[in-house]
Amino acid sequence: MINKNAKLFACIFALAVLFSWTGYVAVNSNTGETVEFKITGYDPRDLLSGHYLTYTVDFGVLESRTENRRAYLCLDDKTVYPQKPSSCALGLAGEYYKWNKAFNHRGIDRFYIPEEYAQRLDKALRSGKHDAKIKVLITKNGAAYVKEMYFDGIAVREFAEKIK
Repeated sequence: MINKNAKLFACIFALAVLFSWTGYVAVNSNTGETVEFKITGYDPRDLLSGHYLTYTVDFGVLESRTENRRAYLCLDDKTVYPQKPSSCALGLAGEYYKWNKAFNHRGIDRFYIPEEYAQRLDKALRSGKHDAKIKVLITKNGAAYVKEMYFDGIAVREFAEKIK
């Protein structure tokens, strides 16, 4: 049988870990540099993920210096490397697919939208008639968080209201 002190310690330890992780995520998701990327397309395979717009991010890759699947995209020179070069100030850790010369960073390839806007925005993105972009916060360690999506320079919620 576990005594009361051990139970108390376990509870306090679990709370300390939870608060530490929450603080780390809060600080990490609000510090970094903001970059805009053009987005295109639609991935119909993601049918069961709720009301998310799923898209392809155009990172503007110019060159690849790796054959590895795990890679690092340096945004300074738009080149994919096997790991972060010391000369690169800003970049993303992710995967490089040499067969189609595509770089992917998981987690920024979809954007949650409210149900009432879902069909209108999905149709607008698939039509290709609008200039769609995402604003992404990139941290020093190569993590990325989507902050906002824009259609023709207008925030996604305002754009959805406009195209009723």
